[in-house]
Amino acid sequence: MNPIKIELLTENNQKTYRLSGIFTEADVRNRNGRIYPKDILRESVNDFIQRINNGEKIYAYLEHPPHDQIIKEDSCAIIESVTWEESTGRAFGSVKLLPETRDGKKLINDLDNGSSVGISSRALGSLNEDKVVQPGLKLVTWDLVDMPSCQVCDLSLNESVVAQETLGDYLINEDDKDCGCTFNKLTINEQIKVRKHFIDKVMKVFK
Repeated sequence: MNPIKIELLTENNQKTYRLSGIFTEADVRNRNGRIYPKDILRESVNDFIQRINNGEKIYAYLEHPPHDQIIKEDSCAIIESVTWEESTGRAFGSVKLLPETRDGKKLINDLDNGSSVGISSRALGSLNEDKVVQPGLKLVTWDLVDMPSCQVCDLSLNESVVAQETLGDYLINEDDKDCGCTFNKLTINEQIKVRKHFIDKVMKVFK
């Protein structure tokens, strides 16, 4: 069965798309050389599902930003649903593109012109020397990307998870690339405040 589904929608007289498909897969070495063990991925995905069920609005970016924030103005889509399928070790979900944001408009236009897009998780975690993800994986969101590292996560559709070597480094390094996004226009004190709010919100799920 092909799980990929693309729906053309009209909301508030604006055209948009809903994209559905495989979001991630366990126990398979992806294009980044990483493996997500099923038990670790299941726990992270279920915590993500709990955030959605608790009413949190979680947005997707167009390509991975150099930080762990989720700001609507910088995003291209909202994640509407995520489910975990135990038999396959896969997460399925759907995202709706946002015609009111810059990157949402860009992606809608790209899809109108025949472009494809994949979905890729953005997470905080650590790897061992064999690039196997270790316990404590914290899934931030999924982003829409040109080339996902998970071979089956192609949402037209394709995974690439951004894993940090430590869980405590939440500050942007001085040499990080400026993505031109709202977060990077904040002062350092404002960035710290936004990060602390994000950390506090995520850590409530992991208590």
